[in-house]
Amino acid sequence: MKYDVDYEHELKDSAFLNVLKVGVYLAMEVFYSGKEAIKKYNSRIEDYLTEKHKEKLIKKRQREYLLERLS
Repeated sequence: MKYDVDYEHELKDSAFLNVLKVGVYLAMEVFYSGKEAIKKYNSRIEDYLTEKHKEKLIKKRQREYLLERLS
Protein backbone atom coordinates (compact mmCIF):
# COMPACT_ATOMS: atom_id res chain seq x y z
CA MET A 1 0.00 0.00 0.00
CA LYS A 2 2.85 2.37 0.82
CA TYR A 3 4.27 1.80 -2.66
CA ASP A 4 1.00 2.93 -4.27
CA VAL A 5 0.93 6.15 -2.23
CA ASP A 6 4.54 6.97 -3.12
CA TYR A 7 3.89 6.23 -6.79
CA GLU A 8 0.76 8.40 -6.77
CA HIS A 9 2.68 11.21 -5.10
CA GLU A 10 5.43 10.87 -7.72
CA LEU A 11 2.85 11.08 -10.52
CA LYS A 12 1.36 14.23 -9.01
CA ASP A 13 4.84 15.76 -8.76
CA SER A 14 5.69 14.95 -12.37
CA ALA A 15 2.33 16.29 -13.57
CA PHE A 16 2.93 19.47 -11.60
CA LEU A 17 6.42 19.79 -13.05
CA ASN A 18 5.10 19.28 -16.57
CA VAL A 19 2.48 21.98 -16.04
CA LEU A 20 5.15 24.22 -14.57
CA LYS A 21 7.45 23.60 -17.57
CA VAL A 22 4.64 24.46 -19.98
CA GLY A 23 3.84 27.60 -17.99
CA VAL A 24 7.46 28.71 -18.02
CA TYR A 25 7.70 27.99 -21.75
CA LEU A 26 4.57 30.01 -22.48
CA ALA A 27 5.80 32.87 -20.30
CA MET A 28 9.09 32.87 -22.19
CA GLU A 29 7.27 32.94 -25.52
CA VAL A 30 5.11 35.86 -24.43
CA PHE A 31 8.14 37.71 -23.09
CA TYR A 32 10.12 37.08 -26.27
CA SER A 33 7.28 38.14 -28.59
CA GLY A 34 6.71 41.22 -26.46
CA LYS A 35 10.40 42.02 -26.60
CA GLU A 36 10.36 41.70 -30.40
CA ALA A 37 7.30 43.94 -30.63
CA ILE A 38 9.05 46.57 -28.50
CA LYS A 39 12.12 46.38 -30.75
CA LYS A 40 9.97 46.92 -33.85
CA TYR A 41 8.11 49.80 -32.21
CA ASN A 42 11.37 51.43 -31.09
CA SER A 43 12.87 51.10 -34.54
CA ARG A 44 9.78 52.74 -36.05
CA ILE A 45 10.09 55.63 -33.61
CA GLU A 46 13.79 55.88 -34.35
CA ASP A 47 13.11 55.93 -38.10
CA TYR A 48 10.47 58.61 -37.61
CA LEU A 49 12.77 60.73 -35.47
CA THR A 50 15.69 60.40 -37.87
CA GLU A 51 13.38 61.35 -40.71
CA LYS A 52 12.21 64.44 -38.79
CA HIS A 53 15.82 65.28 -37.97
CA LYS A 54 16.78 64.97 -41.64
CA GLU A 55 13.92 67.30 -42.59
CA LYS A 56 15.08 69.86 -40.01
CA LEU A 57 18.66 69.65 -41.29
CA ILE A 58 17.51 70.14 -44.86
CA LYS A 59 15.44 73.19 -43.88
CA LYS A 60 18.36 74.61 -41.90
CA ARG A 61 20.74 74.13 -44.82
CA GLN A 62 18.24 75.69 -47.21
CA ARG A 63 17.87 78.68 -44.89
CA GLU A 64 21.64 79.05 -44.60
CA TYR A 65 22.02 78.79 -48.37
CA LEU A 66 19.36 81.42 -48.98
CA LEU A 67 20.91 83.78 -46.42
CA GLU A 68 24.28 83.27 -48.04
CA ARG A 69 22.85 83.98 -51.48
CA LEU A 70 21.10 87.13 -50.27
CA SER A 71 24.18 88.61 -48.63
